[in-house]
Amino acid sequence: MMGKKVYRIASLLADHGLDNKDLAKLVGVSETTVSKWCKNNSQPSIENMYKICMALKVSPKELVMDLKWPEGPSDADNLLKSK
Repeated sequence: MMGKKVYRIASLLADHGLDNKDLAKLVGVSETTVSKWCKNNSQPSIENMYKICMALKVSPKELVMDLKWPEGPSDADNLLKSK
């Protein structure tokens, strides 16, 4: 899962006492689309991310899980060292 954005939509909905149907109505998409977002099977567009943040009054940073990377240099650092 490293490098993949993981959205916290399902947990944010639970925190706000809402369900997929509620968010679908607020954002203007189908319940199926919201379900895919909640399961991280697809990602919302930038426009829909904005709508989700507005509807829930959360920052984009709150919407995306903070992934912790392993200690040590990044792949980019290793590439630069090998040049």
